[in-house]
Amino acid sequence: MQQNENFQHHLPETPADGVRLGSYPQNRVADESTIARLNAFVRQNDRPDFWTDYGFFVGGQPQNFMRHCDVTLDGVRYCGVLFDRYRPCYVGADISERQSANGYKKGLVHWFRWEPVGWRILRRQDGMALVMSKLILDSRHYSADSLPTLPQWLNGEFFSEAFSDEERRRICFVGPNGPLSDQAVARPDRRILLLSEQDLRDPDCALTANLSPATPSPKLRLRPSPYAQCMGVDMHGGFGRWWLRSSVAAGQCVDMQGKLDVINLDATCCGVVPAMYIKI
Repeated sequence: MQQNENFQHHLPETPADGVRLGSYPQNRVADESTIARLNAFVRQNDRPDFWTDYGFFVGGQPQNFMRHCDVTLDGVRYCGVLFDRYRPCYVGADISERQSANGYKKGLVHWFRWEPVGWRILRRQDGMALVMSKLILDSRHYSADSLPTLPQWLNGEFFSEAFSDEERRRICFVGPNGPLSDQAVARPDRRILLLSEQDLRDPDCALTANLSPATPSPKLRLRPSPYAQCMGVDMHGGFGRWWLRSSVAAGQCVDMQGKLDVINLDATCCGVVPAMYIKI
C-alpha cells in the first residue's frame, strides 16, 4: 500500500527530559508474524463478548460499528481495533473519510501495542508538576447531547484504564485554580485535565506561546499516535488538531499548524492531549 504524508505507524520513544506514567495503545504493530498470531487468537475466540463496542454515534444515533479487544501475547498487551464503516467526524454526521485518509481501512483488525505514555513537564510548583502527554493519544468529541463529555471520559475510562493503583496515587486532584493541597475537599472526577488557553499563555509554562488564529506556533504542533490516527483524528503533514479546555459554544483547539482555532463541540476528529498535576 502506498503511504501518504499522514502515515506514521511508529513514532519515536520519549526523550529522557520527560516522565513516563501509565500506558495506552500507541504504536501500530508492524511485524507480520505477530499480526498473524494475534489474528489467529481472534479467530479462536470469536464470541460476542470478546469485542467491546466503543459506543460511537452515526447520524446522532448509537451504532455498533467500531469495537476493540485486548490480547496479551508473550507478556505484551495489544489492542485490536475493528470497524465496519468509517467513523463520522461529528457525532451528528453520517460519513467521514478521516480513518481512510490516515491509512486505516474498514473490515480489518488494526493492532496497537499498549506502551508507556510520555509526558512533558510544563511547570513545577510546591512538590508537584503540571505535565501533558507528548503525543495526541486519542480522538473524541468534547460534548454532545446526553453523551459523556471529554472531561468525564478522561476522569473515568481513561483514568481507570491508563494508570495502575500506584500511579493513580501520584496524580493530584485539581480545583478551579489548580491543584488542591487538601484532598479531602477534592472532587474525584477532577484529576485528568485539558490545557486551557490561559495555560499556554502562562510565561512560567514550558509551552508558553503567542496564541493567535493567524500566527502559527511551532511549539504547539503535536503529532498524533498511530492509535489516534486510527480513531480518526484530523491531521495534515504529520500533525494533528487537539482540544483545549473550553466552556464556550464552540470548542477551542489548536490546529495542525499550531494556531488557535475553534471547532464544534461534537467533533470526533479533534485529538485528546491529557494533562495532569503529579507529585514529584
